[in-house]
Amino acid sequence: MGDLLTTNSRVCKILICDDDAIMGRVIGDTLVSSFLSETVVTRNAFDAVATLKREKFDILVTDILLPRMDGIELIIEARRLDLPPKIVAYSGGGSLGKFAGGPSFLEIARALGADWAFPRQDVTTALVNLAVQGQLTPERDGPSADEQTPST
Repeated sequence: MGDLLTTNSRVCKILICDDDAIMGRVIGDTLVSSFLSETVVTRNAFDAVATLKREKFDILVTDILLPRMDGIELIIEARRLDLPPKIVAYSGGGSLGKFAGGPSFLEIARALGADWAFPRQDVTTALVNLAVQGQLTPERDGPSADEQTPST
């Protein structure tokens, strides 16, 4: 099980962005202890963008609700890179006009370029499942059109 996130004998590089230091560490520890991967954790989207411009990452895992620059803006910036990472977004909830039927933050993240989007409480389990299924390797393009994204 220790080599599920390797490709061509290369460790999978994962950038995690969450302003909650504990959550960022839990995600990073889960991926490092379960699979052979290298993780970098940033606490804000500005640092994440700078890190993505300096280094190549295979996967970006980001919270949506971040101060100053949110995860949606981070997703847009990451998609502008020459070699963008696969993106996993997560959120504890929220939407634009929830009572008026507006889209959830997770739906917006998917529409703007996230490959996968999950509720915050499910993200570590979802990441492990994606890795076990071989979907977090750099060779795979994101989910197929028929894969469903849970909404909050």
